[in-house]
Amino acid sequence: MKVNARIHNIRGSSLIAGWFVLLLNFGFGVGLTAQEKSVVAEEAASLDATSLVLEAELAAELNPQQTAELRMQQQAEALRLSQELQQRLDNVERLRSDLGVYDDSLIEAYAGLGSFFVENQDYAAAVKYYTDALQIARISTGLVSDEQLPIIDNLIANNSQLQQWQEVDDSQHLAYYIRSRLHDFNEREYIMAVNDYGRWKLRVIRENLLAQNGRGLSNTAADLSDFYTRNIELVELQGNPNADDLLQLFYGKSLTDVEMARSIARTPLSYFQGTESEYITQTRCQNVRNSQGVIVRQCVNVTVNNPRYRQSQNAAKQMELRRYTRSISDSAERIQALVDNNPELSMQQKETAQIHIRELETEYGQLQRSTMRRVFL
Repeated sequence: MKVNARIHNIRGSSLIAGWFVLLLNFGFGVGLTAQEKSVVAEEAASLDATSLVLEAELAAELNPQQTAELRMQQQAEALRLSQELQQRLDNVERLRSDLGVYDDSLIEAYAGLGSFFVENQDYAAAVKYYTDALQIARISTGLVSDEQLPIIDNLIANNSQLQQWQEVDDSQHLAYYIRSRLHDFNEREYIMAVNDYGRWKLRVIRENLLAQNGRGLSNTAADLSDFYTRNIELVELQGNPNADDLLQLFYGKSLTDVEMARSIARTPLSYFQGTESEYITQTRCQNVRNSQGVIVRQCVNVTVNNPRYRQSQNAAKQMELRRYTRSISDSAERIQALVDNNPELSMQQKETAQIHIRELETEYGQLQRSTMRRVFL
């Protein structure tokens, strides 16, 4: 098993190095600059060096015949992939020359190149070509079109592999924007778009993928809660909404409200704006002897901390926390009502709803207890 793993690593390093070299020679699709070409050349050299090191380590474990067979397999596979890549790049150049740089036939050609690099785990190159495909799709099929969605999904997947979370977030926004305009509020595709976007933003909040500060995370959570509220209202206004669709929306909203309530409970009082003035002016007097030796009363105005300001900060925190704990409780009640009033729901759907309700009730109780302990933190 160890030998097979090392053989796989050697093949991978050698093949990727070869692709980098091909990109230097046929890189018209991604528009490499001189600096980028230099970086690519360095990467190819590094991968070649890695391959040589791995081969040297493996040589001690293989006899000469096995080593020769391995090299022949590497060369054959590298040649096959190099020929396929060159054919794809030649096809792109032919289409650009014959039909123009924005012809919609290039969408499939660029997407095919992206798929080629995904199969060979070169996600950065895949992103470049899927980006080219998306640009042409938006020009040739319009800013809102189904043709863009598979490309955007591929950009999300590959940027996720690269952990380029801001690019993933941008693509998630674009995917929701397109889907929400292609479908009505009562269509299943619209609900799926809302839930996909909501799940992504909830992950952003939980893992802080966009490296936001506390205030930024709170704003993101508040926006997401409002997003779910708006969409629940829109779906309900359509009349006879699908019960499972509404359940999914309430699941997303309640989970978001839980994250928001947790954040508020952890936030120190100093972050909340009180309704009282932070400072007040007090008059302080004392008896002093004047220049004639007569005792007189002398008063001055001084600025001091307002003891009621901290109380008003705590009131502001409690009001904000109650808003979201009440929303959690309301969601649990709405979920229960949907289960009770929709017998067409399957047993699995009802069981999932009951599990979610119990989790919300547990979280609600923990937040209530946490509030009592941390009132003046």
